[in-house]
Amino acid sequence: MGGSNQTPGHAPFVCAIAFVEFCIGIWAFVIADKDDKPFDYEMQGFGYFFGCLMVLGAFMNGFCVLMPQRVCWQGASGFAALKVIAFTCFVIRVLSDKKFKKVWGFLAVDILLVLLEAMLVKIALAEMEGLSYKLLVDSTSGKGGYGTAPPAAPTPVTAGEPWPPASPRQQPQQSQIHVAVHLPPGAAAVSGYGPVPLQQPLQTGHA
Repeated sequence: MGGSNQTPGHAPFVCAIAFVEFCIGIWAFVIADKDDKPFDYEMQGFGYFFGCLMVLGAFMNGFCVLMPQRVCWQGASGFAALKVIAFTCFVIRVLSDKKFKKVWGFLAVDILLVLLEAMLVKIALAEMEGLSYKLLVDSTSGKGGYGTAPPAAPTPVTAGEPWPPASPRQQPQQSQIHVAVHLPPGAAAVSGYGPVPLQQPLQTGHA
């Protein structure tokens, strides 16, 4: 299937299960008002309900093949459990009311149904596990999935700047150098011009 991670070997099995389920649904519609051996018990309203359930389950399985999403496989598994529980309860009621040799056909259908739905649930679990693994791989590799963010936009570079830009550790740092200057006695420091000798005060003498 394009764009899906479904195992190619699962699709034929799912389609085969869907076909058998569809046939069982049609059978339930046909014998709903009949009581011939080995189905010597009228299903009546339950037959139509069970037939609709089987047909809907078959279409659900086909939809899972076309759109193998997690929610689809969960729905197919839920339908499988509902079909088995409903028909098994019906078979128990039939066996309690009729002799086994008259209604053993219902038990045979129930066993077939249990095997089919167990296989379907096993395939659904394998598919959901594969979808979870694919989602995990995509999220960790940055290709998508839950919890991932889009990649950050590249930083614009102006003309004359090196590429890639240097890291803070590689950038040159200006060092401050302090020089101690010892001035001779009688000299004063002038910024930028060096030491200048002090002028001696004028001495006035007597004429």
